[in-house]
Amino acid sequence: MVWLNQIDEFAEGMMAANANDDDYIEIGGERLRVYSREHLEVQNPYAAFSDARLLQEFERYIEKVGDRTPLAILSMRRVLRDGPMVDGKDISGAVIRVGIHEGHMYGLGSSPQVSTEAYLLWAGAARLMERAGYAPDEPVRRKGEEPPKPTPPRTMRPGG
Repeated sequence: MVWLNQIDEFAEGMMAANANDDDYIEIGGERLRVYSREHLEVQNPYAAFSDARLLQEFERYIEKVGDRTPLAILSMRRVLRDGPMVDGKDISGAVIRVGIHEGHMYGLGSSPQVSTEAYLLWAGAARLMERAGYAPDEPVRRKGEEPPKPTPPRTMRPGG
């Protein structure tokens, strides 16, 4: 898990350098907060899958790629399958940040389309964020950052 901590440190710095909590992105006509669950799920073919089906897709990918499977994919699958506790420590925050960062690296390659690795890592990170109680538009938390106080649900959307 040493490699996970090293990549998490790097990912934390990259995300902090590239986006504030107030940064938004336009995708498919929607304005989404960067590094939020909504951002990771939009146009992601794996995002709507059940937990069991998402794990099947991870297993299928690992079987197909074999020994060349990236450690980020193996770690994400492990946390989704077995839970976030390793040696008495919750590693879900690190896996979320690494999944987002590594997903961007695969997503920004020279391919004309987003890679399977990126979609799997983003769907896994979004699922872990949901389990950790993130609001749909809440950006990924920094290390040691406490979750915000829950806001009461809106009964009416703006404009009607």
